Amino acid sequence: LVDAGDADGVMALLTNEAVERQVLRRARLKAATYGREPLLAGMPDASDFGAHAHGDSGVDPETEIVAAAAASAVVAAVEATKS
Repeated sequence: LVDAGDADGVMALLTNEAVERQVLRRARLKAATYGREPLLAGMPDASDFGAHAHGDSGVDPETEIVAAAAASAVVAAVEATKS
């Protein structure tokens, strides 16, 4: 292929389409969230709960914050991959 000057043929042998799609998807997600702190923005500090730790839910406030941050990250990822 090289001797024949077939650049398209060489690229076809070197390119894995599935990997290329995954790389582009990750790049879009990173570009959509670059410079933001989606996991921390708007999250209360666990110390704000004070004596109310394990309040009505029975769940540690820090666990609730981590769960909310994870949910926020999932929403950001879904929104970024839609475009």
